Amino acid sequence: VAGVPAAMDRLFPGREFRQTAFVSHENPQAGPKARMAELFRGRFAALTLALWGMNFTVLLSFYTIASWLPSLLHLGGIDPAQASKLASSFQIGALIGSVSTALALRRLRPGVWLGSVFVLGGLSTWLLTAAVGTPWFVPVTLLSGFCVAGPVVGLQAVAASVYPTYMRGAGVGWAATLSRVGSLTGASMVGVMISGGLAMPDRKSTR
Repeated sequence: VAGVPAAMDRLFPGREFRQTAFVSHENPQAGPKARMAELFRGRFAALTLALWGMNFTVLLSFYTIASWLPSLLHLGGIDPAQASKLASSFQIGALIGSVSTALALRRLRPGVWLGSVFVLGGLSTWLLTAAVGTPWFVPVTLLSGFCVAGPVVGLQAVAASVYPTYMRGAGVGWAATLSRVGSLTGASMVGVMISGGLAMPDRKSTR
């Protein structure tokens, strides 16, 4: 592959790569950049739709929960300042999840790790409302943040690995765009639901 030996010489000055042969098994196509339409050709169509759906859903879920938790806690009788502190455990879980995902993907197949984390994320998020006001709230919120936000870095790694080189920029870029659309949708959706009284369970009736 032309240009690789020179690049390797710059990266590793103490070694000589001029006589080393670098071979790519990918078939060069369509010039240096791929158009969006190529992401939906042949076997890449299903991969692209799956990646877009996961990126959109994960960021939508993350921003929905992050925006909704303080209001849920306040409704449960916790003052706003304390509610914000408790809700921050979701963000802490997200940070731990991101680091753990980056480390796990070096040892495990992405499908195994991400599939397991998504299942736990759905379960822990379902348990959030039941855990409000109990000693289990912080652990459940940490787990939810770990499992909902942690896979984001994993999805980007998967997007970079499933496309050939000439499609990689378009594939990763569009997947990231869908994740941003999901984040905006999640945050906006919570605002609309709270203002309409749809996002808050009726706890007063149970007291």
